[in-house]
Amino acid sequence: MAESGNEFNGNAGVILAIQDMASAIRENSNQDCRRETEEEQVMKIQGQFRKTKPTIFKGEPNPMAAEEWLRQIKIKMDN
Repeated sequence: MAESGNEFNGNAGVILAIQDMASAIRENSNQDCRRETEEEQVMKIQGQFRKTKPTIFKGEPNPMAAEEWLRQIKIKMDN
């Protein structure tokens, strides 16, 4: 009888290890789904940005030119 008690304790440890592994797999799978969703959102935003055919900022030293370029980009993105 002592052996069957030890066997149960050993099996309980195995069961707990399997449960831990299953939890880790589920968590990893959920993270992958979220990561794909975030990547898809980034791709969607990039696509929308490209469709606006934004002008290219050429690095002019005039800060007003940079602000105007940024204002125009924001207007296009809001539409």
